Amino acid sequence: MAKKHINIIKSLNKRVRIIVLKNLNKNKTIKDNEISFLSFKEIETINIDSVFITNPSSMHYSWLKKIFKFNVNIFIEKPLFNKYHNIKKIIEHQREIQKKIRVGYVFRYDPLLIYLKKLVDNNTIGQLKIIEVYCGSNLKDWRANTKLKDSISLKEELGGGVLRELSHEIDYLLWIFGDFKISKSGLSNSGSFKYSNVFDEANILFEKASSDLLAVMHLNFYQKKSERYCLIVGVDGIIKADLLNRKITQEKNGKKKMKKFCNIHEVYKKQIVSFLNPSIHKENYQQINEAIKVIKYINKIENKYLNTKQ
Repeated sequence: MAKKHINIIKSLNKRVRIIVLKNLNKNKTIKDNEISFLSFKEIETINIDSVFITNPSSMHYSWLKKIFKFNVNIFIEKPLFNKYHNIKKIIEHQREIQKKIRVGYVFRYDPLLIYLKKLVDNNTIGQLKIIEVYCGSNLKDWRANTKLKDSISLKEELGGGVLRELSHEIDYLLWIFGDFKISKSGLSNSGSFKYSNVFDEANILFEKASSDLLAVMHLNFYQKKSERYCLIVGVDGIIKADLLNRKITQEKNGKKKMKKFCNIHEVYKKQIVSFLNPSIHKENYQQINEAIKVIKYINKIENKYLNTKQ
């Protein structure tokens, strides 16, 4: 993700200076004429505008505590943390100095899901009855230059596992449809990965406290042919948002219509443009609190499963 963000930033501004924290535990020297590799002590002496935290989520909290005193804009790759931490004081600090603190839930910038939210908010298919959120992906395709045995996705101690790696789905479910009660939770390790000590499959049943609306979520990262969609059934019709094929299909009153959207690279670009924009809005601080909520939901899902196993 760091490389993806760097490439986008470089495409937006050729004159920007990019500094990457040097890994002092590695002897290999990386050469890039457009990037400076510096130690933390060296970085402390430089005036910088923004910091991106893109290391394993188990390290996010410790690094956030180190760098928020720089008084800069902060971007943290998802998930925010591997477990819940109280960062109320850090959020208030960022608010007071009028600097951003944001988490990389990229789908919040996706015209496809923004349009889906509009359809839901406008009650397009009437009262909603059931939502199916599905994300099946192949971990082997994620990082071409990383050996599976070294993947953070397969290491619990680094914040891996399907709930954190695919937490985009939890984030957009709560963003579009609001809070849910976790009714049932099933987590498993498929045995697809030799070096794994994490759950690579999750099945969760969510219930609305205020209605009979149900949401069923399936996540896995062992599926050979990827699928990623949100299917919504209402009393007046059906909406399917296909996040991989970049389209939304609606069926209502015997009629079917489809709308296509930009590719996902453009969505990542929108996310970075929004972060680098100097304007500050209320949602800059609302989004970080919603990312904290995602961590709390992950903890509840895990606890629900563990309690059923006792």
